[in-house]
Amino acid sequence: MKPVQFFSDEYLEVSRKSNPTQIATFLEDYRSLHSNAQLQMDRGPTKLISIRLPVKMISDLKSLSKVKQIPYQTLIKQMIEKSLA
Repeated sequence: MKPVQFFSDEYLEVSRKSNPTQIATFLEDYRSLHSNAQLQMDRGPTKLISIRLPVKMISDLKSLSKVKQIPYQTLIKQMIEKSLA
């Protein structure tokens, strides 16, 4: 399934004033969103789990996730996936 984007008339009016950098950023963000959605579908269903981690470890993970600009739980999943490969 491919995502479809609908724009309001107001949004289109604002978009007409966008510069090339803003347009490129939008397109890259949209591509990334679609790629991430496809990756999630490729990995199959997920299951909620609970795990206890040291507070310091969680703090460190959150700090690293801010640097990488991704949610910290996504970072944890990426780290686990990488270690299992």
